[in-house]
Amino acid sequence: MKTLIQENAQHLDEAVVRKNERAERIRDLAPQLARRIEADLHAALPHTPDSLTDLDRRLAVAEGRVRDARAASELHAERARELTTEIEQLRREPGPTATDSELVSDAKARDLPRKVAERPGLEARSAGIQRDIDRLEDEHERVVSRMRREKSQVRREIVRGASVVAATLARLRMSPELRERDYDFVIVDEVSAACPPEVVYAASRALEGVTLLGDFLQNGPIMPGEFRDSAEDAVLRWYGQDCFGLFGIRDAASAQDNLGCAALTEQYRFGPVINELANSVAYRGVLHAAGCGPDCSEDTEIVLVDVDGLGDELAAIRRKPAGGVAGWWPIGVLLARALAEHRVRQAERKASRPA
Repeated sequence: MKTLIQENAQHLDEAVVRKNERAERIRDLAPQLARRIEADLHAALPHTPDSLTDLDRRLAVAEGRVRDARAASELHAERARELTTEIEQLRREPGPTATDSELVSDAKARDLPRKVAERPGLEARSAGIQRDIDRLEDEHERVVSRMRREKSQVRREIVRGASVVAATLARLRMSPELRERDYDFVIVDEVSAACPPEVVYAASRALEGVTLLGDFLQNGPIMPGEFRDSAEDAVLRWYGQDCFGLFGIRDAASAQDNLGCAALTEQYRFGPVINELANSVAYRGVLHAAGCGPDCSEDTEIVLVDVDGLGDELAAIRRKPAGGVAGWWPIGVLLARALAEHRVRQAERKASRPA
């Protein structure tokens, strides 16, 4: 106990010493602290709780701006690194060639930079024009739709009031506005190539008379595919011959002997040489070349080409699909070119002759 009392007494003495030292230090610091407290009180004097709240808000805004600026700075730094890498890659690539320089010069000569700069304005203007076009297209569609709805009635009114109507034989029998009315007089042109039943139908629409125009020696009508192999008399009568054959007109003599047929003997398309050839082959001398002077035969040339032996690759006719009768002739293309080149050479030789 004595030892404990002595230790406590010693601790007490040390505590008293520290207390005295701190008391002296407080006495020394008291003036300095007083001045500092007075300065702090003076500095805090203008502020109120509201102003401190506003300062805190402004501080938060400033800190947010700092964060945004720091993020933008990082983005810019990343973009700068990317551009630096791209620049280095471009520096390693070869420079512009002569073709590139020529392309740039041509672009400048054509004023392309200015045109590119004007493009946004033109696109803005075109947008308004495009809206007008869209509006007009919508209006056009409405008009077309109305025309589709009313075209049958309009066609009937037009055909009903027409003094002259021209149509194909097929259109005459298929179009209601054409077949629903009668006609004073019916004229059928190129009748040798028309199917007799269609001609008969056209003639049935006439009230006063019918005139058939054509050449009885030209190619006859094309028989429908379903009748080509038929041997029935009715099929052969109506599809196996032309309209002239129905009246017994098959050559020049029978045409001239038929009272209902006016055989024309003058032609204006060909000169005397071709006219003579046609008479020798088919017309038996009834054709005469009209409107041709005595020297027109000098410009006429008949070329006969024998393609026998050239084989099917050149001489055979290529028919159209689905059993059509029309087609094309490979050798015909070659002949046409050869004849054209021959004519060109003749013209060049004639032009080079002295006057």
